[in-house]
Amino acid sequence: MTPDGYNRTDPLLIDAVETLKEKANGYHAKLKVVEIPDDINYVIDEYYGFEKIHELHSHRVLC
Repeated sequence: MTPDGYNRTDPLLIDAVETLKEKANGYHAKLKVVEIPDDINYVIDEYYGFEKIHELHSHRVLC
C-alpha cells in the first residue's frame, strides 16, 4: 500500500497500466509493471518523486 492509499498489486490497477500503456502516464510519470517473485523481499524508494525498486538483502556481518 502506498502512502496515498493505492495498492500497487491491485489487479485492476495493473490491468489499467498494461492496457493504457503510455496513456496511463501523467505529466511526470512513466509507469511500468514489473513482476517480482514472491520469495523476493523488496522496498520502493522515492526521491523527489522518482521511484525505484530495490531488493532487500540480508548480510551476515562479523562485528
